[in-house]
Amino acid sequence: MKIFNYVLIVVIIGAAGFATYLGKLIFDQRTEIKTRTIKLEDGFSKVATSLEYENVGKIKGMLQDVDQMDSMLKEMNAYSANKQAQIHQLTADLNEAKAEITRLAGELEATQNQLEQTKAEVARLEGVVDEKNAEIVTLNGNVATLEGQVAELEGSIANLKDSLAEKEDEVAALKDEVAALDDENERLLAEIRAKEDPDKSKLDVIGEIVAINRDWNFVVIDIGSEDDLVPGLNALVHRKEAFVGKININTVEEKFAVADILPEWQKLTLKEGDSVFFN
Repeated sequence: MKIFNYVLIVVIIGAAGFATYLGKLIFDQRTEIKTRTIKLEDGFSKVATSLEYENVGKIKGMLQDVDQMDSMLKEMNAYSANKQAQIHQLTADLNEAKAEITRLAGELEATQNQLEQTKAEVARLEGVVDEKNAEIVTLNGNVATLEGQVAELEGSIANLKDSLAEKEDEVAALKDEVAALDDENERLLAEIRAKEDPDKSKLDVIGEIVAINRDWNFVVIDIGSEDDLVPGLNALVHRKEAFVGKININTVEEKFAVADILPEWQKLTLKEGDSVFFN
């Protein structure tokens, strides 16, 4: 659109210049014609005066036509001046348009340079994105591999846990069997010692009756397996210096034991706090 306006302005300037040239030419001719007309008026007046020519009015009419031509020439001169003013305005507009074109050309060049820089930056960033995408693909592959390894390890751990649980159950069962065997062994040893001599013991400890159940005829004493006490042993019960009776160890725990009261040996009623001797 700006190029079209530029061409239109050039055409208008050319037309105005041509009109100016034509006006100037006509103005020069008008001046010359006016001079000639004045001379003709003087000549005709002299001729009419001397010859008393009767068609002097016609000659004056012709001179009036010349005045009309002069008026037309004045109008053309005014039109030419108007066109010259328009030419000046168009020239100013043209210069302003040229300046605007120069400015826009500079902005266009700067924009094109910025566009090229932007394209280069976009190309660089696209390269970086491609590199990062390749890295992501590689990392995703590594993650998938590691996830597979983790799944395998988790499966192995689960299997090991199941196996460990089975082994723990087996160990617990074996411990129970060992404990039962130890108890049975202690019981058998106590029975053997009791059969050999129920009243003889190598224990050098003194216990005390802490509880009595007369309905079931047993007592609880405050010594147990940690004092090397075993089932089957007999113990003497004293209250200070007085002999009270005799008991037989039945069940032994770590810190206490349960003993049956032997009625045939009971001299006094057993009480809590009575002392228990094994020698």
